[in-house]
Amino acid sequence: MLKVLIFEDNKLDADMVVARLHAVANPIRVVNNIQDFDAALKDTDNPPDVVLLDYNLPGINGLEAIARVLSHTSSIPIIIVSGTINDEQAVGTIKAGAVDFV
Repeated sequence: MLKVLIFEDNKLDADMVVARLHAVANPIRVVNNIQDFDAALKDTDNPPDVVLLDYNLPGINGLEAIARVLSHTSSIPIIIVSGTINDEQAVGTIKAGAVDFV
């Protein structure tokens, strides 16, 4: 099973993603602020296999969140999950280190 870290500030969006991943991921850790996100990235006892990020987050954007993940490790795939980014922003996330966007 995949260990997933989700950084999403909208509870309904987070719940929707968790529901879709439930069959293939365990545990699924959802955080909604930068402090909890940083703590989850520093948790060496339970590192995620994949990180799912919203692009528009409180106090940080997707590019900054990607940089935080990559500052901890470059081996964790990062996927942007957002309904609000345009094509240029999506390409920017790939250039910044995300492996894909939805």
